[in-house]
Amino acid sequence: MWLVGRRYAEGVQKRLMAAGIVTELNVVTESEVILAIEDATRHRMLFAVVVTEQNEVHRSITVNILYGMAQGTTHILFTCCLRVLYIIFTR
Repeated sequence: MWLVGRRYAEGVQKRLMAAGIVTELNVVTESEVILAIEDATRHRMLFAVVVTEQNEVHRSITVNILYGMAQGTTHILFTCCLRVLYIIFTR
């Protein structure tokens, strides 16, 4: 997980961990986000969650899907994201 707004991101991390999802929190600048996502892809991570100030305002997260045919990015309300990730991991 990469972030700009630390307090909100820590709350996101706690909720993901409470849902049984292993997370790693990294603080990067906006210019380093792309490099961090590329690094996560090389390490075969399934998702990269990016939290910015705009996400905090909208109570959302940005989920980068790093597996499958093509990479994708979606902005999703955090409460909805937990349900989507649960469905993916229980298949």
